[in-house]
Amino acid sequence: MPEHNFERFNSAKAPVFEGLEFVEIATASPQELDRLLCSMGFQATARHRSKSVTLYQQGDINLIINSTPDSFAAEYTTAHGTSICALGLRTPNATTAYQNLIGRGAWEAATSAGAMELNIPAIESIGGTQIYLIDRYAGDISIYDIDFKTLSDQQDETTLLSHVGALSLTVELEREAPWRDFFRNLFGFKVTRDNLIQIDGRTNLLLETADRPGSADERIDSITFVANDLSALKRHLEEQSVSLREVDDQSGKYEVVLPLSDQFIRIFIAR
Repeated sequence: MPEHNFERFNSAKAPVFEGLEFVEIATASPQELDRLLCSMGFQATARHRSKSVTLYQQGDINLIINSTPDSFAAEYTTAHGTSICALGLRTPNATTAYQNLIGRGAWEAATSAGAMELNIPAIESIGGTQIYLIDRYAGDISIYDIDFKTLSDQQDETTLLSHVGALSLTVELEREAPWRDFFRNLFGFKVTRDNLIQIDGRTNLLLETADRPGSADERIDSITFVANDLSALKRHLEEQSVSLREVDDQSGKYEVVLPLSDQFIRIFIAR
Protein backbone atom coordinates (compact mmCIF):
# COMPACT_ATOMS: atom_id res chain seq x y z
CA MET A 1 0.00 0.00 0.00
CA PRO A 2 1.41 3.40 -0.90
CA GLU A 3 2.37 5.88 1.78
CA HIS A 4 0.60 9.23 2.00
CA ASN A 5 2.21 12.42 0.72
CA PHE A 6 5.19 10.94 -1.10
CA GLU A 7 6.86 14.23 -1.90
CA ARG A 8 6.30 16.06 1.37
CA PHE A 9 9.75 15.12 2.70
CA ASN A 10 11.58 15.45 -0.62
CA SER A 11 12.02 18.66 -2.59
CA ALA A 12 12.81 16.92 -5.89
CA LYS A 13 10.39 17.76 -8.67
CA ALA A 14 8.33 15.10 -10.41
CA PRO A 15 9.60 13.90 -13.81
CA VAL A 16 8.11 15.22 -17.02
CA PHE A 17 5.56 12.91 -18.67
CA GLU A 18 4.26 13.35 -22.19
CA GLY A 19 1.36 10.96 -22.50
CA LEU A 20 0.43 7.30 -22.81
CA GLU A 21 2.64 5.08 -25.01
CA PHE A 22 0.90 1.71 -24.64
CA VAL A 23 -1.55 -0.42 -22.70
CA GLU A 24 -0.54 -4.03 -22.04
CA ILE A 25 -3.16 -6.75 -21.67
CA ALA A 26 -2.27 -10.11 -20.14
CA THR A 27 -4.27 -13.07 -21.42
CA ALA A 28 -4.33 -16.83 -21.74
CA SER A 29 -6.77 -16.49 -24.66
CA PRO A 30 -4.82 -14.59 -27.35
CA GLN A 31 -6.89 -16.01 -30.23
CA GLU A 32 -10.17 -14.82 -28.70
CA LEU A 33 -8.69 -11.42 -28.00
CA ASP A 34 -7.26 -11.23 -31.53
CA ARG A 35 -10.70 -11.81 -33.04
CA LEU A 36 -12.24 -9.13 -30.85
CA LEU A 37 -9.57 -6.53 -31.54
CA CYS A 38 -9.59 -7.14 -35.29
CA SER A 39 -13.38 -6.78 -35.31
CA MET A 40 -12.91 -3.38 -33.63
CA GLY A 41 -10.54 -2.21 -36.35
CA PHE A 42 -7.18 -3.02 -34.74
CA GLN A 43 -4.41 -4.56 -36.79
CA ALA A 44 -1.67 -6.86 -35.54
CA THR A 45 1.38 -4.97 -36.78
CA ALA A 46 4.35 -6.58 -35.00
CA ARG A 47 5.33 -9.60 -32.92
CA HIS A 48 8.00 -9.79 -30.24
CA ARG A 49 11.23 -11.47 -31.33
CA SER A 50 11.37 -13.95 -28.44
CA LYS A 51 8.11 -13.75 -26.47
CA SER A 52 4.43 -14.45 -27.07
CA VAL A 53 3.68 -10.75 -27.37
CA THR A 54 1.84 -9.04 -30.24
CA LEU A 55 1.44 -5.34 -30.94
CA TYR A 56 -1.96 -4.13 -32.15
CA GLN A 57 -2.37 -0.60 -33.43
CA GLN A 58 -5.10 1.77 -34.55
CA GLY A 59 -4.99 5.55 -34.68
CA ASP A 60 -2.74 6.63 -31.81
CA ILE A 61 -3.46 3.45 -29.81
CA ASN A 62 -0.78 0.87 -29.06
CA LEU A 63 -2.06 -2.33 -27.42
CA ILE A 64 0.44 -4.97 -26.34
CA ILE A 65 -1.13 -8.42 -25.93
CA ASN A 66 1.03 -10.67 -23.75
CA SER A 67 0.47 -14.42 -23.41
CA THR A 68 4.08 -15.37 -22.63
CA PRO A 69 4.31 -18.46 -20.36
CA ASP A 70 6.23 -18.20 -17.06
CA SER A 71 6.16 -14.39 -17.13
CA PHE A 72 4.73 -11.55 -15.08
CA ALA A 73 1.82 -11.43 -17.53
CA ALA A 74 1.16 -15.16 -17.06
CA GLU A 75 1.12 -14.77 -13.28
CA TYR A 76 -1.21 -11.79 -13.61
CA THR A 77 -3.54 -13.76 -15.89
CA THR A 78 -3.64 -16.67 -13.45
CA ALA A 79 -4.69 -14.30 -10.68
CA HIS A 80 -7.03 -12.02 -12.64
CA GLY A 81 -7.92 -13.50 -16.03
CA THR A 82 -7.64 -11.39 -19.17
CA SER A 83 -6.86 -7.95 -17.79
CA ILE A 84 -4.70 -4.86 -18.11
CA CYS A 85 -1.39 -5.60 -16.42
CA ALA A 86 0.77 -2.62 -17.43
CA LEU A 87 0.90 0.88 -18.90
CA GLY A 88 3.71 2.64 -20.70
CA LEU A 89 4.17 6.35 -20.05
CA ARG A 90 6.25 8.63 -22.24
CA THR A 91 9.04 10.59 -20.59
CA PRO A 92 12.07 12.34 -22.13
CA ASN A 93 14.60 10.32 -20.09
CA ALA A 94 13.43 6.98 -18.68
CA THR A 95 16.50 6.41 -16.48
CA THR A 96 16.29 9.85 -14.88
CA ALA A 97 12.54 9.51 -14.35
CA TYR A 98 12.96 6.07 -12.80
CA GLN A 99 15.65 7.25 -10.36
CA ASN A 100 13.51 10.24 -9.45
CA LEU A 101 10.45 8.10 -8.71
CA ILE A 102 12.34 5.45 -6.74
CA GLY A 103 14.11 8.15 -4.74
CA ARG A 104 10.78 9.64 -3.73
CA GLY A 105 9.00 6.47 -2.63
CA ALA A 106 7.96 4.43 -5.68
CA TRP A 107 8.48 0.66 -5.72
CA GLU A 108 10.73 -1.04 -8.22
CA ALA A 109 8.98 -3.55 -10.48
CA ALA A 110 10.86 -6.68 -11.49
CA THR A 111 11.24 -6.82 -15.27
CA SER A 112 13.05 -9.29 -17.50
CA ALA A 113 14.82 -8.47 -20.75
CA GLY A 114 16.42 -11.09 -22.96
CA ALA A 115 19.65 -10.82 -24.91
CA MET A 116 19.67 -7.84 -27.30
CA GLU A 117 16.35 -6.59 -25.87
CA LEU A 118 15.60 -3.22 -24.36
CA ASN A 119 15.71 -3.09 -20.56
CA ILE A 120 12.78 -0.77 -19.87
CA PRO A 121 12.51 0.48 -16.27
CA ALA A 122 9.19 0.06 -14.50
CA ILE A 123 7.57 0.72 -11.14
CA GLU A 124 4.75 -1.09 -9.37
CA SER A 125 1.29 0.43 -9.41
CA ILE A 126 -2.33 -0.37 -8.50
CA GLY A 127 -3.12 -4.03 -7.92
CA GLY A 128 0.42 -5.12 -8.73
CA THR A 129 0.27 -3.68 -12.24
CA GLN A 130 3.36 -2.04 -13.69
CA ILE A 131 4.11 1.36 -15.18
CA TYR A 132 6.89 1.32 -17.77
CA LEU A 133 8.88 4.46 -18.50
CA ILE A 134 9.37 4.95 -22.25
CA ASP A 135 11.76 7.45 -23.81
CA ARG A 136 11.85 6.10 -27.38
CA TYR A 137 8.79 7.65 -29.02
CA ALA A 138 9.63 10.95 -30.68
CA GLY A 139 12.43 9.92 -33.05
CA ASP A 140 12.79 7.51 -35.93
CA ILE A 141 13.33 4.44 -33.71
CA SER A 142 10.69 3.27 -31.23
CA ILE A 143 10.68 0.41 -28.74
CA TYR A 144 8.73 -1.64 -31.27
CA ASP A 145 11.49 -1.31 -33.89
CA ILE A 146 14.00 -2.98 -31.57
CA ASP A 147 12.14 -5.75 -29.74
CA PHE A 148 9.50 -6.57 -32.39
CA LYS A 149 9.37 -7.92 -35.93
CA THR A 150 7.00 -6.17 -38.31
CA LEU A 151 4.18 -8.41 -39.53
CA SER A 152 3.12 -6.35 -42.53
CA ASP A 153 4.23 -3.17 -44.27
CA GLN A 154 0.71 -2.57 -45.54
CA GLN A 155 -1.28 -0.81 -42.85
CA ASP A 156 -5.06 -0.52 -42.98
CA GLU A 157 -5.76 3.19 -43.30
CA THR A 158 -9.29 2.82 -41.90
CA THR A 159 -9.26 4.31 -38.41
CA LEU A 160 -12.40 3.76 -36.37
CA LEU A 161 -10.79 4.56 -33.01
CA SER A 162 -8.59 7.57 -32.35
CA HIS A 163 -6.95 7.21 -28.95
CA VAL A 164 -7.34 5.99 -25.38
CA GLY A 165 -9.60 8.46 -23.62
CA ALA A 166 -9.61 6.98 -20.12
CA LEU A 167 -8.57 4.11 -17.89
CA SER A 168 -10.48 3.44 -14.69
CA LEU A 169 -8.50 2.34 -11.62
CA THR A 170 -10.51 0.49 -8.98
CA VAL A 171 -9.25 0.96 -5.41
CA GLU A 172 -10.47 0.35 -1.87
CA LEU A 173 -12.17 3.33 -0.25
CA GLU A 174 -9.61 3.65 2.56
CA ARG A 175 -6.76 3.54 0.02
CA GLU A 176 -8.19 6.20 -2.25
CA ALA A 177 -6.20 9.05 -0.70
CA PRO A 178 -2.82 7.22 -0.83
CA TRP A 179 -3.31 6.35 -4.48
CA ARG A 180 -4.34 9.92 -5.22
CA ASP A 181 -1.06 11.03 -3.65
CA PHE A 182 0.79 8.40 -5.66
CA PHE A 183 -0.21 9.97 -8.96
CA ARG A 184 -0.27 13.60 -7.87
CA ASN A 185 2.90 13.78 -5.79
CA LEU A 186 5.10 11.19 -7.47
CA PHE A 187 4.10 11.76 -11.07
CA GLY A 188 3.05 15.39 -10.87
CA PHE A 189 -0.32 14.70 -12.51
CA LYS A 190 -3.22 17.04 -11.88
CA VAL A 191 -5.96 15.36 -9.82
CA THR A 192 -9.43 16.89 -9.74
CA ARG A 193 -11.90 16.74 -6.86
CA ASP A 194 -13.78 13.90 -8.56
CA ASN A 195 -10.56 11.81 -8.72
CA LEU A 196 -9.88 12.40 -12.40
CA ILE A 197 -6.13 12.13 -13.01
CA GLN A 198 -4.98 14.00 -16.09
CA ILE A 199 -2.03 12.36 -17.86
CA ASP A 200 -2.19 14.83 -20.73
CA GLY A 201 -4.83 16.63 -22.76
CA ARG A 202 -6.21 13.39 -24.22
CA THR A 203 -5.98 10.56 -21.68
CA ASN A 204 -7.24 10.46 -18.10
CA LEU A 205 -7.10 7.98 -15.26
CA LEU A 206 -10.15 7.74 -13.02
CA LEU A 207 -9.95 6.46 -9.45
CA GLU A 208 -13.08 4.53 -8.56
CA THR A 209 -14.07 2.78 -5.34
CA ALA A 210 -14.16 -1.03 -5.40
CA ASP A 211 -17.60 -2.61 -5.20
CA ARG A 212 -16.26 -5.57 -3.22
CA PRO A 213 -14.10 -5.59 -0.06
CA GLY A 214 -10.44 -6.60 -0.11
CA SER A 215 -7.35 -5.09 -1.72
CA ALA A 216 -7.20 -7.97 -4.20
CA ASP A 217 -9.93 -6.10 -6.06
CA GLU A 218 -7.58 -3.21 -6.85
CA ARG A 219 -6.97 -3.22 -10.57
CA ILE A 220 -7.10 -1.32 -13.85
CA ASP A 221 -10.74 -2.10 -14.40
CA SER A 222 -11.59 -0.65 -17.80
CA ILE A 223 -10.34 1.15 -20.89
CA THR A 224 -12.28 3.68 -22.97
CA PHE A 225 -11.45 4.19 -26.63
CA VAL A 226 -12.48 7.40 -28.35
CA ALA A 227 -14.22 6.92 -31.71
CA ASN A 228 -13.56 9.16 -34.70
CA ASP A 229 -17.14 8.65 -35.85
CA LEU A 230 -19.29 6.88 -33.28
CA SER A 231 -22.14 6.16 -35.70
CA ALA A 232 -19.78 4.63 -38.25
CA LEU A 233 -18.12 2.56 -35.54
CA LYS A 234 -21.45 1.25 -34.28
CA ARG A 235 -22.42 0.21 -37.82
CA HIS A 236 -19.06 -1.51 -38.29
CA LEU A 237 -19.33 -3.41 -34.99
CA GLU A 238 -22.86 -4.52 -35.83
CA GLU A 239 -21.56 -5.93 -39.13
CA GLN A 240 -18.87 -7.75 -37.15
CA SER A 241 -21.49 -9.18 -34.74
CA VAL A 242 -19.98 -7.25 -31.83
CA SER A 243 -22.68 -6.20 -29.37
CA LEU A 244 -22.75 -2.91 -27.48
CA ARG A 245 -24.49 -2.01 -24.25
CA GLU A 246 -25.37 1.66 -23.71
CA VAL A 247 -24.05 3.12 -20.46
CA ASP A 248 -27.14 4.39 -18.63
CA ASP A 249 -25.84 7.60 -17.11
CA GLN A 250 -23.44 8.68 -19.89
CA SER A 251 -24.72 9.77 -23.28
CA GLY A 252 -22.62 8.64 -26.20
CA LYS A 253 -20.74 5.94 -24.25
CA TYR A 254 -21.14 2.21 -24.86
CA GLU A 255 -19.70 -0.92 -23.29
CA VAL A 256 -18.47 -3.66 -25.60
CA VAL A 257 -20.05 -7.00 -24.72
CA LEU A 258 -16.96 -9.18 -24.54
CA PRO A 259 -16.92 -12.79 -25.75
CA LEU A 260 -13.81 -13.61 -23.72
CA SER A 261 -14.18 -16.64 -21.47
CA ASP A 262 -11.80 -15.35 -18.77
CA GLN A 263 -12.35 -11.62 -18.96
CA PHE A 264 -11.56 -9.30 -16.07
CA ILE A 265 -11.57 -6.16 -18.13
CA ARG A 266 -14.26 -3.85 -19.43
CA ILE A 267 -13.96 -2.07 -22.77
CA PHE A 268 -15.90 1.08 -23.61
CA ILE A 269 -16.16 3.29 -26.66
CA ALA A 270 -17.16 6.95 -26.53
CA ARG A 271 -17.32 10.11 -28.61
